[in-house]
This record gives sequence, structure tokens and C-alpha cells, in this order.
Amino acid sequence: MNELTEDILRGAEANKSQQKKKRTTAQLPIYRDASNLLYIIMRVMYHAPRKMTKALDEAVACGTELCRSLALANEVRGAERVAALNIALANAYTLATIIGSLAYFGAVSKAESRDLRKKINTIVAQGIGWRESATQQGLNTLPKGGVR
Repeated sequence: MNELTEDILRGAEANKSQQKKKRTTAQLPIYRDASNLLYIIMRVMYHAPRKMTKALDEAVACGTELCRSLALANEVRGAERVAALNIALANAYTLATIIGSLAYFGAVSKAESRDLRKKINTIVAQGIGWRESATQQGLNTLPKGGVR
């Protein structure tokens, strides 16, 4: 073989070894943000008054369900992914409402409230983008007539 062909073959082999590996759920930025959000909620729970326990328990439940829905969305494809992302977004909006209420009653400091809202806004933005991407991929797989 000539030198050019050998260079092309070496380049092809190098590209095969550098192909992207599938990210695990824990490596997804949206999942990391959700788990950090849950950590902050638990940290708030430690310092919050006892009267706020029920609201904080609900926040932890929503945060856990948010993480679970994101993990499910990473594992499935198509309509199931969109449904899991819808559940995750609903939990994020519920968390935003709970955090707003806790901040209003003074159970959460301004800095913690700001951190929580920032994380929730990031999760919502990433979730909406991921959902739209999954929806577009689903539409692109339809035949020309639009019906399967």
C-alpha cells in the first residue's frame, strides 16, 4: 500500500476509538442540577423550623420524582421520553411554587432561595430543550403521510 492509504486507514481507526460513548444518567447536566437541587433542599430542611416540615417533605418528594423522571427519560426513546420529561417539568414547576412559599414565610434564606430558583430555572430550560428535541426526532421518523 502506498503512504496515503496507510494514513487514511490509521485515521479511520483513530476515529473509531474516539467515538462518543453514551453518557450515564449521572453525567447528564440536567440530572446533576436536579441532584444538586435535592441536596440544597435537604440542607434547608436541616435548618428550617419544624412547622415547615410538611412543605419540605413535599419538596423532597418532588425533587426525588424529578430525578427519577430524568433518569427514565435518559433510558427510553420517543413518546415515552417526552412523557417522562413532562413529568419532570411538572415536578420542577411544583418545586418552584414550594420554594416560593417557603421563601415568603422565611423558612429559606434569600441566598438559598436564589440558588434554588436558579437551579430550577436551569432544569426547566434544559428539560424544555430536551423535550423539544425528542419531539422533533419523533416527528422526523414519521412517514410522508404523517400517519403510521
